[in-house]
Amino acid sequence: MKVLMLNGSCKKEGNTYNALLEIGKQLEKEGIDYEIFQTGSEPVRDCIGCGGCASGKCVYTDDAVNEFVEKARTADGFVFGTPVYYAHPSGRVLSFLDRAFYSGSGAFKFKPGASVAVARRGGTSASFDVMNKYFGISQMPVAGSTYWNIAHGRTPGEVVKDAEGMQTMRNLAKNLAWMMKCFEAGKNAGICHQRLSGSGKDPVHHKYFTAGLFPGRRYDRSDPLRGRRYGVRQGNLKENKNKDRYRGRHLRDGRGFLRTDR
Repeated sequence: MKVLMLNGSCKKEGNTYNALLEIGKQLEKEGIDYEIFQTGSEPVRDCIGCGGCASGKCVYTDDAVNEFVEKARTADGFVFGTPVYYAHPSGRVLSFLDRAFYSGSGAFKFKPGASVAVARRGGTSASFDVMNKYFGISQMPVAGSTYWNIAHGRTPGEVVKDAEGMQTMRNLAKNLAWMMKCFEAGKNAGICHQRLSGSGKDPVHHKYFTAGLFPGRRYDRSDPLRGRRYGVRQGNLKENKNKDRYRGRHLRDGRGFLRTDR
């Protein structure tokens, strides 16, 4: 088993890297391999919502997002690390992960993840909260520690002097390794999520399909979320719209698309 970690700092061996390295050392003791993937110091493009990732990859190839997603497909767990800039994660790591999850969300589903925030002083809790949002929307169990996964340091390498922070990283690694081993044992025993086992369609939501997010793009009908988020119930759209207006339930989802599936 392997954990793929992301260093969201442009500094290759700065404090964020050292926090992730402490996690990696403990993972090795638990019998888990790891890799620290660098976002690097080159510019990272933001997602522009072009829909080109319908092909399975982000259309931008001048950074490492597609490479990261390919590595994620074979990984068993994840740790995303970020430095704190103005009480917030770095812009580069958010742009990087936005595109990675939007273009390759299937590479992350049902795999445990965790995030780490490193700062000189303040803003770690807010940054930690933002980073964890990727897990909740992607059906990823979250590994915790004995404190929030934060550490402190200013100059490169100073974070290793944060004794409590380093202990938090080691405890996180132990918990993540335990979760991964439990998941693996469950799979070996025949316990598997229906989306992984191919056990059939969701009995409630399988009739939903997309109706306009990207022209010509259809999503997996067995996904109970795709239909609710982007689609409408099969049938007469006009009739459903009128019915919703009459009931005072003519709503639109977060992306502005009509929802008639309630």
